[in-house]
Amino acid sequence: MNQEENSIDFDQNKLCDQIIERYESLQKNNLFEDDEDLENISNEIFSGTDKSHAKFMAFLAYVAKWSYWNNKTDMERKWKGWSPHNIYSLPTDIRVFTLINDQKQLIICFRGTVALSPVNWILDASCVRYKFPPVTNNLVHQGFKIGYWSIRKELRNYIKKLVANNSIDSVCICGHSLGGAMATLCALDLKNNPIPKLKKEFKLVTFGQPAVGGQGVANEFDRIVPKSHYYRYHNIGDIVPRYPMLWYYKHGGTHIKIRYDKKNAVNTLDEIALYEKLCSLKEEELKGYLNMDDNKFMNELDLPPFWGHGINNYWKVLQKMARDSQLESK
Repeated sequence: MNQEENSIDFDQNKLCDQIIERYESLQKNNLFEDDEDLENISNEIFSGTDKSHAKFMAFLAYVAKWSYWNNKTDMERKWKGWSPHNIYSLPTDIRVFTLINDQKQLIICFRGTVALSPVNWILDASCVRYKFPPVTNNLVHQGFKIGYWSIRKELRNYIKKLVANNSIDSVCICGHSLGGAMATLCALDLKNNPIPKLKKEFKLVTFGQPAVGGQGVANEFDRIVPKSHYYRYHNIGDIVPRYPMLWYYKHGGTHIKIRYDKKNAVNTLDEIALYEKLCSLKEEELKGYLNMDDNKFMNELDLPPFWGHGINNYWKVLQKMARDSQLESK
């Protein structure tokens, strides 16, 4: 290294960006990374076949993954064929990500806990049960109720505006982690306090969702939301669906266990986790990544699952299930 090169300041962000760009370029065969996949999915996801069902679940996991992303320009560029919209509550740091397309299909996705959000963790830990008006004589997790209630009015007003201008043919509510818990409360709310002109039948899909209430709440779910419309995905090794670890918290819906298998899963990029890993490294280590051959580079950067709970891991498993379903149908 010459004197001129030594005088150049270490630009960590630039090196991190170069590494992530290389990682992205080496990823292959990821569902929904192409605009064509996003446009075509709307023609398949509500058709009801096994093939389309598997792809729909993978698609919703991908939507849940994107609910953590908050770059408006990227959102508009990425979601070709869909109109993305974010609703945010500053006091509780709760975000809802919605998508609607020309086929009049509406997706409402609640973002999960953000690792660096103290208020999200406080909501998660507030497991005392509290009254939830849409459910008569049954109590729900106080933190989840506060989170949902902080965004409820704006969300319902947004939906009212949508149905005033468009007839909505199909609705799906989804979410990961804390977002899955709030998605279930939203489903209860829309069932017991319906919005005029909004279709009363909808699908509810959650990933790594903690329980929101006791047996009475679970029974209420199963009464008003058919199990064929409520899928609760649980990655083996993910401890969050067992939370709160108190005897009176119970789940409703159709419980589907899946397994994260690093060898068989499709390579995907968890931007936040990868940035955290790279930002802890020195200049020489970062440059070392750029000088590796492709196979070693991908193996070195592959991130281990966080108890299987990360939304990226759910997406990996469901992608593989969707691909297997497509192969079997040929």
